[in-house]
Amino acid sequence: MKTQILKTGKKYTFSDYFELNNPTEDIVAVLKNASYQALNLPKSTNYNTQKIKELQDILYTILPKITINSEIAKREFLIAPILVEIARSTDYKINVEYTLDVDEKLSGCS
Repeated sequence: MKTQILKTGKKYTFSDYFELNNPTEDIVAVLKNASYQALNLPKSTNYNTQKIKELQDILYTILPKITINSEIAKREFLIAPILVEIARSTDYKINVEYTLDVDEKLSGCS
């Protein structure tokens, strides 16, 4: 019998998912019924298409081959390449502790 990953009625913060000891694939399977909404981010035509292709290569080709089970691995393999490129190509300061508040399965507040 498979153990329940998320406790019913518990409100989870984004960082709570990093503390779970379950494989990423199992956590994603639990969240498969969650609703997602696309973000409408500002768009630019002034970007390096080669860098975009490199990031796509990392995200779509390399990452499926890596088992990511810890917070450090998720941060280094998923988030860091994108944040590094954003910092490199913009004048904006990046706050990596930004909170999210989506629903009880993913929120920034306890």
